[in-house]
Amino acid sequence: KDDLIKVGDHRVNPREIEKEIEMNNEVSGVFVVPVSHELMGNAISLMVIPNQETDVDKIFAFCRKNLPGYLYPREILFIDHLPLSENGKISNRSIIEEYQHVKASM
Repeated sequence: KDDLIKVGDHRVNPREIEKEIEMNNEVSGVFVVPVSHELMGNAISLMVIPNQETDVDKIFAFCRKNLPGYLYPREILFIDHLPLSENGKISNRSIIEEYQHVKASM
């Protein structure tokens, strides 16, 4: 299945972004969500399960240092659990549904 996200002229594998950000000890889980962007077509949004005592600014700083500009997240949302589907697996659909739920509750 083709999970690539088109960001501007780049095809991006969300798992590569997730692996890079998971190297940051400020997070215990991260999920990439593509969001509409008026110039790039898509942009990157992150749903992050933070470790204790971290904040969004620290994660943005990590991203700025370790990711190319076109992968810099447009937003970072904290979540407290893995978004699982009905059968208990993480799926793109469950990630999108969790993102929409978190955005709606803001």
